[in-house]
Amino acid sequence: MQKHQTRAAIEQWESALALDANDGNTQSNLAWVLATAPNASLRNGIRAVELAERALKLAGGVSPILHRTLAAAYAEAGRFDDAIATAERGRALAEREGNRELADEFTAVLPIPTAPTLPRRQPATARRLITRSACEQELEGRAPRARVAQPSWLWANGHLAR
Repeated sequence: MQKHQTRAAIEQWESALALDANDGNTQSNLAWVLATAPNASLRNGIRAVELAERALKLAGGVSPILHRTLAAAYAEAGRFDDAIATAERGRALAEREGNRELADEFTAVLPIPTAPTLPRRQPATARRLITRSACEQELEGRAPRARVAQPSWLWANGHLAR
C-alpha cells in the first residue's frame, strides 16, 4: 500500500467510525494500520491501543487475531510487557482453535523464555517492518534492514532486540 493510499484508508476508517463507533471490524483494521504502517508519520500507538482494546472487548476477548492487533498496538505505544503478554494470550487462543499458522506467528515474535533478560530499544525514528530472522541478521551485521510482506510486529520497528 502506498503512503497516500494508507493515509486515505485511515481517513475512510475514521469516517466510518464517526458513523458507527462500535464497528469492531473497522476498529481492528484501523488499529492494525496505526500500529504497523511502514511510514512513521502515519503510526499512532496510543490511538491503535484504544481501538484494538475496544475491538477485542466487542468480540468478547477471545479472538486471537484481535490479540495480534492489540499486541502490535502495545508494541508501537512502547508498552512492551503488555505486548508480550497479549501475544502469549493470542498464541494460546490460536492453539486452542487449532490455528497453527497464527500460533506459529505469535511464537516467532515472542522472546525465548529461557533468555534471562531481553534488552529493549526505544523505537527508532525511521522504522521498518522486518522479520525476526532479518532483525537477528541485522543485529549481527549480516543483512540490511528490509521491508517484508509479513510483519513480525514485536520485532518490527526495532521494539525488541536479542
